[in-house]
Amino acid sequence: LDGLQTIERAHGRQRPYRNAPRPLDLDILLYAELPLQTPRLSLPHPRLQQRAFVLLPLLELAPALQAPGLGVLAAWLPQVAAHAP
Repeated sequence: LDGLQTIERAHGRQRPYRNAPRPLDLDILLYAELPLQTPRLSLPHPRLQQRAFVLLPLLELAPALQAPGLGVLAAWLPQVAAHAP
């Protein structure tokens, strides 16, 4: 996470408030099958299954991918299909 935030800052990312506009946004979506909850990082990403722009490319790379607590990620596609690019 520290490494990704260093890259974001190098590209002008600032965090003046939650969800501020940003030139670059890097997220850790999953790490193997590790579920994790810390004040700084939640795995899998807490909104992974709600975003077509995340799910579609991820499932192109790994169609049968599963996530801890979410199961088979392809099962979430119908819920986000209306938001697909």
